[in-house]
Amino acid sequence: MFRAVAGLLAILAMISAVMFYGIDGFVSQQFSRLHNERVAIQNSQIHQLIQDELTTYEALAQLVVADSDLRQSAQYHFYLDGEAVPLRADLNRIAKAFRLEWLAVWDTSGRLVAAGNEALARMPKDKRTALKTWASLAWIDEKLWVISSTPIIVGDDITGWVQLGRQTSTRGNATILSDERLTLHPVQAGRPQPPSSIRIPVWSPGNDIQALDIVVADPAREVLAHTKRLIALTLLASAVLLAIAIAIYLHRVLTPVRQLTAAVGHLPEQIKTDQLNLLKIGGHGEVRQLVNAFNDMIRHLSRLRQLEAEMHAQEKLSAVGRVAMRVAHDLNNPMTVIKNTAHLLKPGFANQPELLAEIDLILHYCTRCSSTIDNLLRFGKPAKLKIETIELGACMLAYQERRQHLNYETKINLILQPGGPYFTRGDRYQLEQMVDNILDNAFEANGNQIVEVVIGADPDGRYFIRFTDYGKGFTDDEAKRAFELFFTTKPTGTGLGLSNAGAIAQAHGGDIRVTDAANGGITVWLKPSP
Repeated sequence: MFRAVAGLLAILAMISAVMFYGIDGFVSQQFSRLHNERVAIQNSQIHQLIQDELTTYEALAQLVVADSDLRQSAQYHFYLDGEAVPLRADLNRIAKAFRLEWLAVWDTSGRLVAAGNEALARMPKDKRTALKTWASLAWIDEKLWVISSTPIIVGDDITGWVQLGRQTSTRGNATILSDERLTLHPVQAGRPQPPSSIRIPVWSPGNDIQALDIVVADPAREVLAHTKRLIALTLLASAVLLAIAIAIYLHRVLTPVRQLTAAVGHLPEQIKTDQLNLLKIGGHGEVRQLVNAFNDMIRHLSRLRQLEAEMHAQEKLSAVGRVAMRVAHDLNNPMTVIKNTAHLLKPGFANQPELLAEIDLILHYCTRCSSTIDNLLRFGKPAKLKIETIELGACMLAYQERRQHLNYETKINLILQPGGPYFTRGDRYQLEQMVDNILDNAFEANGNQIVEVVIGADPDGRYFIRFTDYGKGFTDDEAKRAFELFFTTKPTGTGLGLSNAGAIAQAHGGDIRVTDAANGGITVWLKPSP
């Protein structure tokens, strides 16, 4: 099963990988195309906005230089070397009015005359001799500025320049350069342009920064990356859960198959030891059918083994019977002569107790030998039953009374369970012979103590007679061989009593077994009367 689950996991991993990378390639391609289109549009918009910004600042510079107060203050300072205070006041006034962070006046020699913020006032050297208004982007103090300059012309002469500037972010959403999705990266000479970026030229005070790369953020790609990770985790979790579910299903389905395979493997040994057991396992569909077929085979094999055992026992009994029939005539005739002679001699020795005891001993052993011969003859031929309807409880009570009338010292504790009467069909005298044989064996086992006899019915409807002597009991081997012909554990036993009881029970369509080996319990089952 482990190999099956591992193979299934490998197949699921391959399918998931193919699906994931196929979807990822298609979706990534579409998102990349959309992003490139967005970058192209953004590039056009940024260049257009930069151009608009520069044009706006050129116009703003021309508007500032056209201020009459500023021109008078500048001319007063340039020609008459007047105080710079009025000029600085006009610069502050204009800077405040237009919200300029940078506003300065330069003379023709490139000297800073006055500035609203002298710390920020700077001017590109290559622009100081410009004869017309210009505007440019500048990278100053790690910030992007828009600067513009225009000459101060008096008559036909240039007397100086007015320069102004403002950070691009101070205008909020007025320029796309302040968009939070845009990232500015200063570019030194020789650095290649990264993908998904827009390069714009800038001026810097030390000319070390010559351009800016505006990197356009791609939130959709980030969302796509998170989505891909989520899909990958989902596919992985789904594959694991599916593998677990399939493993549980395969375990439930294959467990009966493994048990069935093991049972088939042990079948030769079970047949050899005659211990065939039915499978008590679950399963569904074809597996259930296989288990049922196997159990049917076990039942047929068990029945076949039982028939073989019965045939083998019958062959043994037939062999014994043939021998018994050959010798019965030769034995019975001498035994009859001896027995009759002993009876004839007995009245003549009534006054001689010692000889009378010897005659009684002769009669006892003659009777015992006759009984043994009769038992042997019974095994050699099928029993002829005189079938009649018998109530087991009443039959057992009558048997108990006869034993008491004969002054037997043995005692029987008869228990009739509720649910009677228990009618069956059989030969009354044969059944009494069976009971007599079992009780004789029981009294010998417990030393003529009380034997418990219980009559009742099993849940399957069969009637039972259970004999328990609470004596020395049976060993495991004795319990298995208790009803074999000639098997005995007593020095003077013949091995015919219990085997004869078993033959009578089977002749009535019943069964007999040792059911409580420790306490000497034997149970006989008989069919109820139809």
